[in-house]
Amino acid sequence: MRTLSLRAGALCLALLPGVTPLLVTPAAAQSATAEPMTFNLRAQPLDQAVTELARQAGLTIGGDAALLRSRQAPALQGRYTPHEALRILLTGSGVAARFAGDSTVTLMQASAQGGDGPVQLAPIQVTGTGGSAFAPVEGYQATHSYTATRTDTPIIDTPASVQVVPNDVLEDQQVLRLKDAIKNVSGVQPRGASGVSSEQLTIRGFDQGGFIFRDGFRTPNTFGARFFELSNVDRVEVLKGPASVLFGRIEPGGVVNLVTKKPLREYQHSIEQQVGSYDFYRTTVDTTGPIPGLESVQYRLIASYVDADSFRDVVENETVFINPQLAWDITDRTRVNFSFEYRDDDRTNDSGLPALGDEVADVPEDTFLGSRDDFLKTEMLRVALDGSHAFNDSWLFRTKFVYEDFERRDARLDGAFGSSIDPTTGDFDRRFSANNAFPETWFTTNSLEGHFDTGALRHTLLLGVDFTRSDLPWTFPDNAFSPGPGNNLFNPNPNPTVTPSNTTVDFGSSDDFDKRLGVFWQDQISFFDDRLHLLVGGRYDDTEARSFGTKNENEEYSQRYGVLFKPKRWLSLYGSYAQSLSGNVIFARTRSGEPLDPEEGEQWEVGAKALFFDERLSATLTWFDLTKENIAAPDPDGGDFSVAIGEAESRGLELDVAGEIAPGWKLIASYGWLPTVEITEDSNLGQEGNRLFNAPRHAGSLWSTYTLQGGELRGLTLGAGIFGVSEREGDNANSFEADGYARVDAMARYPFILGSTRVTAQLNIENLFDIDYIESTGNSRIAGNHPGAPLSALFSLKAEF
Repeated sequence: MRTLSLRAGALCLALLPGVTPLLVTPAAAQSATAEPMTFNLRAQPLDQAVTELARQAGLTIGGDAALLRSRQAPALQGRYTPHEALRILLTGSGVAARFAGDSTVTLMQASAQGGDGPVQLAPIQVTGTGGSAFAPVEGYQATHSYTATRTDTPIIDTPASVQVVPNDVLEDQQVLRLKDAIKNVSGVQPRGASGVSSEQLTIRGFDQGGFIFRDGFRTPNTFGARFFELSNVDRVEVLKGPASVLFGRIEPGGVVNLVTKKPLREYQHSIEQQVGSYDFYRTTVDTTGPIPGLESVQYRLIASYVDADSFRDVVENETVFINPQLAWDITDRTRVNFSFEYRDDDRTNDSGLPALGDEVADVPEDTFLGSRDDFLKTEMLRVALDGSHAFNDSWLFRTKFVYEDFERRDARLDGAFGSSIDPTTGDFDRRFSANNAFPETWFTTNSLEGHFDTGALRHTLLLGVDFTRSDLPWTFPDNAFSPGPGNNLFNPNPNPTVTPSNTTVDFGSSDDFDKRLGVFWQDQISFFDDRLHLLVGGRYDDTEARSFGTKNENEEYSQRYGVLFKPKRWLSLYGSYAQSLSGNVIFARTRSGEPLDPEEGEQWEVGAKALFFDERLSATLTWFDLTKENIAAPDPDGGDFSVAIGEAESRGLELDVAGEIAPGWKLIASYGWLPTVEITEDSNLGQEGNRLFNAPRHAGSLWSTYTLQGGELRGLTLGAGIFGVSEREGDNANSFEADGYARVDAMARYPFILGSTRVTAQLNIENLFDIDYIESTGNSRIAGNHPGAPLSALFSLKAEF
């Protein structure tokens, strides 16, 4: 990202010769200063934002006013020098600045080709400039989040625990999978997948059921087979605790929302090649900018291709992804975005390892107990359209629509079905399993956001309605669930195979569907000189679903309350209460065919948020008490049936830190203490008092990088981190455990100029000391316990031009 260097000047407007007057400011001037100032600018048209900045910062700004029309500026809140603040406002606008003397600034069109365009001054390094929930985050610290409130609200003013893993962290760690991104956030763990490969999580001890959000839209959980493309992801946002008021039916642990990259108003092009251990190859292309001759329309094209083996024997993966986008500034108050995504993913179906005795089987991490021909094929097409219109400076309307067509086919030999493993010989039975799913989902949400005052109270009011319909047809081949050839844990044979038959069995599920209508409201109120903030909200949900011929209808209302006090600008104290509604309305049914009632959750939370080192580093400390009722669990008598086991409670302490300690020294760290996460009531399975699976008592991470600021190796970045958890229960029956571990990673990066192209070479090492460990468990003795990767390396070469 280009940055500009200038020195703050006096507050006045110089009408520069040869340009149309841009701004008008008071004649009075204030002293020039290069010290950071406090800015509090809302998201607004760019010309208004620049005008306000000039008045607050004492800049002398001139230029052609037409340059700033039809462009939107992000919100700007925090302490910045005036030149940092101006750079943030102009990011992605296609407008550049030329400086004359100490205080005069001329704005002009940025030149894509160089030449006689604005003077490119020495760059500065700025971190923590995520001044808007809708703008890219630079550095390790984000200051705003849309996920937490569905409005552009500073995190320090939000009475909830919300963490952001920005793009800089994803790039420094060379994150390829969602599980590798969330390891930077307290209270979140990758969850093992039993029977299929997928990306699932547990948050605050509760299984999230495979539901991950993408730009605020829930991605369908297609029998657990879901993989998330990160090449077009700008950041990962995590809202802890119940979030049904904003997102409908969802598990109470929290929301993980992937925020994707959007078209920019300045030209940026890059191509990256990654090569890693176990024959890993990934190529990524990213190009964006305004369409020539049509400056109000911007494009972005992101594409990637992966061809990879794995440390797991015979496991392979091939993925093709393409994401073209268009954004159109229809007027200076109206913007529309269109996005098309296509992903084709073929991979070997990997069920992980079984338990043996009271632990995960102690076998080499490459042990694969399926067949060489096991496969999981998924194909996804996603079309998204969203737009916003500002009626005036106070009222904003947003609308979004998503259509997703998903196809899933898999066939595998499941290990250890039918009988337990012989602990002496290692022999076990297998069965053949296969099914096809073809869900289609339509999702739309519409909201009206208003900013107004009632006396001394400042309101941000949100009114909205959303609707989702998912059609869920699926079929099985008629030889599904048939016995397969046996195998041996200590000497596995990956060659036997069973092929799905051409004849399918339809269980009458072609009419399965899930419909969800939600109406929500929220009011964020601030007063007492912006020191006291209240948040109140509610949601009405009407759900109708059909599964296995059984129809279920449900209506519920959920609530959310929060209060936050800021004794200092850099410190806030908060408390909150929230409810959730989740699960159990689609697939969970009893042996008699009756659906289970929805699971319900509620949480009390208190916390503190603080900013350090001139607000470059943020920290959040939280204590929570979370309860979930009517939890669904597999029927102990077998089959695809469920029973309600009663209630579970999770209580704990979490700490998250992110930002910059000193110039060039970045840090992101987390710690979660979960002393209580247990089944408190169980009338069916006899598990009362047991600890929930995959929920370590202690979990933490520490990742830090330093970039040399001078000398011959200026720009060289070195980094390292440690990620660890204590022992975890492997299942809710507490019949076995996975040991704790601490893994060390490291990286080195060096940028250089090759002609007119910026090239960056980077090397990442995972599991530097080559420890053996189990990364996740899946609430099953027969599968879903996945080992972590041994010592491995990933090298990347990225060209930006």
